[in-house]
Amino acid sequence: MEKTKKLVACIAVSTVLGSIHAFSVLIPDWETSLAQSRGSVSFVYSLSLGFLTLAVLFGHHLFRLLTPAQIFILVAAGSGAGLLLAASATSILTVYIAYGVLFGTANGIGYGYALQLAGQIAGKRHAVSMSLVTAFYAVGAVGASPVFQFTSGIGGNKLTLITAATIIFIVCVIASITTAITKTTFESEPAGTVKAISASQRQLRLMLWLVYGTAVTAGLMVIGHAYPILHAKHAATENAAIAPMLVAMGNIIGGLSIGYFAQKFSHKTVLLAFSVLSFCGLIMVAIPAGNLFFLTLFGLTLIGLTLIGLGYGAIIAIYPVVVADRYGKQSSARIYGQIFTAWGLAGLIAPTLSGILFDVSGTYTFSLLLAVALCVVSILVILRRF
Repeated sequence: MEKTKKLVACIAVSTVLGSIHAFSVLIPDWETSLAQSRGSVSFVYSLSLGFLTLAVLFGHHLFRLLTPAQIFILVAAGSGAGLLLAASATSILTVYIAYGVLFGTANGIGYGYALQLAGQIAGKRHAVSMSLVTAFYAVGAVGASPVFQFTSGIGGNKLTLITAATIIFIVCVIASITTAITKTTFESEPAGTVKAISASQRQLRLMLWLVYGTAVTAGLMVIGHAYPILHAKHAATENAAIAPMLVAMGNIIGGLSIGYFAQKFSHKTVLLAFSVLSFCGLIMVAIPAGNLFFLTLFGLTLIGLTLIGLGYGAIIAIYPVVVADRYGKQSSARIYGQIFTAWGLAGLIAPTLSGILFDVSGTYTFSLLLAVALCVVSILVILRRF
């Protein structure tokens, strides 16, 4: 029972922090209220992903100093401050600092810690627990998308961000209390083993970094622009709102499935299968016009978005498991943080580049074709090097 409470606390924190990936719903209001271009507003999301990545990379140092309860209080304070400041912002610079830097950093600390703590709590069933934390990070995006759409319609981004700040703060405080009551501890990596990895493990780390970065670019580009991508294909506003939900739902299914697939198939097989799914989804979304069999362009786009989300969700869920299996759970936070920088680099570049290419061309076709090419690179590396 105690173990369940701890795991639920980790999942709950991950869920509410997943709202960061419903960002695309915030784009139109900031474009209008702050008089900014699509590329400029998109950089807010890219910046948040960059600082999220830095938090995951260096978080293991913080994890040694604070208890789980203290970590979750820190996440509550950082997230609340960042979102509330962004809610009252009157310039894009303030949004960059508040949402990008403060909320992005707090989000990375919370997600990275919940992921690693869940793996330690579950013991031998770490594949299941870690995939649950990752999958429910996507659940947060699914739940946040319609909520953001509703609150934006009533009070714009201001009401939306105040609502998000309140929910995240409450959940993180409850998680802090839960871990304190259950006397939850986090086992950090002994200082003497920090650099004790072999040459083959270093090569594996580099290969994982390359595959991860190229594979997740597609998902991050679409997550950051799902709403406007569908809207750009002449969908009504109420229909376009389903786009981030479909991507996130695919993300959830992909993440939840990893607990099973990671135990039944090799890491290479799982990575390859879901990278191919992502490739197929990108092709569907990139089709500029026409029908395919009985599917309309709108239908193709919806299926493609779901497949991209499915591939992305599975890929980001399998990586913590691969790292834990190959490097050990104590070293997992550090090694995963290093590999996670590939995700951060993709997140920093992809959404902003997509926005800029859209500003220049008026279409997302070029961005999607670039994502297709990177997805092919990922598939080839998996086939030849894994």
